[in-house]
Parts: sequence; structure tokens; C-alpha cells
Amino acid sequence: MSAGLRGICLALLAAAPLAQAQVCTLDMGPGWPAATGSYGQAAVSLLGGEHADGIAWLSLPKRGSESQLQLAPDEQGQWWVVRARAEERIHHISNDRNSFGVQLRLEQQPEIERAPIPAELAQRILAHWQRVLAQVQMAERAPVMGEEDIFSLQLNGQRYSGREPGCSALVRLLDQRALLEELAGSKEKKHEKRYEAIGRALDKYDERVAEGKA
Repeated sequence: MSAGLRGICLALLAAAPLAQAQVCTLDMGPGWPAATGSYGQAAVSLLGGEHADGIAWLSLPKRGSESQLQLAPDEQGQWWVVRARAEERIHHISNDRNSFGVQLRLEQQPEIERAPIPAELAQRILAHWQRVLAQVQMAERAPVMGEEDIFSLQLNGQRYSGREPGCSALVRLLDQRALLEELAGSKEKKHEKRYEAIGRALDKYDERVAEGKA
């Protein structure tokens, strides 16, 4: 093998791990995973319901309480961030001989926090998610899930479920949920501060996109 060809081969081998590291498989798809639709719909109903407009992030963990974070308008057009968590786990497996099997515990009052958000800021968040979801590759349907955490996202009435993304630009957008949760739990006097923090995070994300880093 010539020195030149050997150099090319070494360069290709060196680049292979990097190329593999950049591959991102989004293990999500439309709808609910098999055998979880009734559970998922029950959790959504208890934790704030569904909206034709806006976005909602639902967490169905294998252990612990289910939760949902929503960004949606009310009937008057005011946008709200709503954070809800079940008081006790909704999906319950009973070993009682009189009520053996899976039970959906819906006779409970979830913990709910909410705060208004300017429509312009809300629409900007939606635009980011719409753009990224239009670019990623998803499965034709939600994957089959075992005993593991289920992540479900609903955007403008369309639901996607599966495993929470661990790569791609969605990860950075998911990180911004913490700012929305802080807003939902904030007192009114801190709302403006929270709006500014969310705006800065979106600006930073836009800068990364412009630089080809997102």
C-alpha cells in the first residue's frame, strides 16, 4: 500500500467514530405506544386535557407520579403555561383479590401551577418546535415500550410518543422546559424576569442555529 493510500485509510478510520457519534436516532413516532393509549389519555385528561393549539410535554415514568407541562391559549386567546403533577401515581397495579390488575387512579386532584405568557413569546416557542420536528426523522408509529419511561409530545393537536430524545436540536429545546416550569411556579412579580430568561434562551438557540451548531 502506498504512503498516500495509507494516509487516506487512516484518515477515514479516524473520522469514523466522529461520524458515528453524530448519528441521531429519534425513537419516537405518531400516536401512543402499543397498550398505553388508555393510560396516556387518562393521564392527559387528569393533567389539563388536550388543546388543538399549542404544545404539551407529558411524562409517564415507570415509577413515580405522572406530569404534564402545557403551553396553550384559553378561549379568550390568552396564552398560559400550566404545570400539573398527579398527587399519586395514576397507573397502579393492584394485588388486591377484589380489584386485581391495572387501575387508573383518576379520583384525585393533581397539583397545578400556571402563569400567563405573552402571545408573541409563546408563538416563538411553537415556531422553534415546529421547525425542528419538521427536520427530524421519526418512525411511522410510536415504538413498542417495555417497563420504561414514556415521553409524549403533542404539538398543535398531533401527538408523538416514545423515548425522550437524547440527541439532535430537540435536546436543547427540551432543556428550555425548565424555564417554562419556573414561570408556571413563579409569583406574578417575577413573571417579567422569567419572560426575559426564556427570550434569552431562544436567542441563544437561534445563534447556534445560525452558526450551524444546532
